[in-house]
Amino acid sequence: MTTVGAEAEKCDAGFYCISGAVRPDPTDGITGKICPAGGFCLKGATSISPCPTGYYNPEQGAKTSSSCITCLPGKYCAGSNNPEPTGSCQAGYYCPAGSTSPTMNAVAAGYYAPTGADFAIPCPRGTYQPSDRQAACIDCPAGAY
Repeated sequence: MTTVGAEAEKCDAGFYCISGAVRPDPTDGITGKICPAGGFCLKGATSISPCPTGYYNPEQGAKTSSSCITCLPGKYCAGSNNPEPTGSCQAGYYCPAGSTSPTMNAVAAGYYAPTGADFAIPCPRGTYQPSDRQAACIDCPAGAY
């Protein structure tokens, strides 16, 4: 924060001031820094505001929560301060946009989901799946369809 007369001015949005800043956009790492990817810094920030669970922010210098992006379909964003999605949804599960866990939604019998699926896929003709949470369907035995 810069002091002008008797009043301290606030750090610019997209930055955070630690202590003794003489500029509104400090980047020396001692008096302040640019807001890192994974969060955002409002005007006058003294710390990073995290993106909420289920969101991420790949850009540094974010100024508002609108910089946080909903986690991509087939991916999940656990925790907060994510600069990118945490990972892909596990096989046997599907993750719609905004998922917070790799096991967000288990697929039911008759369906399957490979790693990174964003919806349950019905078993195609000539295959079946009697169990939940499976990554693939099974070929029908001879004499059945």
